[in-house]
Amino acid sequence: MNWRRGILLAGINLAIVIPTLVREETRFWRYTGTDVSSRPLGVHVETVILQEEVAMDLDPCHWYDIGSSRLNEVVGLANLPTAILTGWHDSCLTRTALGRGLRRTAGARNHATEIADCVSLAALVLIQWMLVGGLPLVQPRRWWLEPGAFITTTGVVSAPIALIPAINEFARIPALLAGLGWLWYFALLLWKPVHLAWQSTLQGLRRLSN
Repeated sequence: MNWRRGILLAGINLAIVIPTLVREETRFWRYTGTDVSSRPLGVHVETVILQEEVAMDLDPCHWYDIGSSRLNEVVGLANLPTAILTGWHDSCLTRTALGRGLRRTAGARNHATEIADCVSLAALVLIQWMLVGGLPLVQPRRWWLEPGAFITTTGVVSAPIALIPAINEFARIPALLAGLGWLWYFALLLWKPVHLAWQSTLQGLRRLSN
């Protein structure tokens, strides 16, 4: 295993993923105010005319769609295996498999659960790139033809473009190339054992013929 290469690709991608997650959470906390766990689950509003009590949910995630930034979208595409496994990042912890699991475990959504979601994603991204970078499937003459290097390059290109409001739509182009790079990687991952098995079979047939 090429540890040096694995650490290099993991470091580059984490340098993009971690600030992205921090930015998303900071944006979410600023948008929604204080920690939801510090608020009561609901308040009772008594109407003077009808003399009825109505429970009101104060969780902003239940009131409107806070959405996700372009940066979060393109970084998720650049880390497609982790995104497929977890659903990527959602501050409300309702749209992703990882978020729902953490929310059920904690019993509620709060800052601690949201931080656990970010830490879990960062750990999975680290493992993903240590494997992809440390165990390259091909070794072409041109470095950018190796899927891991190609995906990392497109991710590095798409992230700063996504931060510029006037042109952030164009960040989808390199992000789409990153997604195609992952399809290329998965194709090689399937082809490699088939190729090795075929080569082994041919060698066995040659021995028998001799």
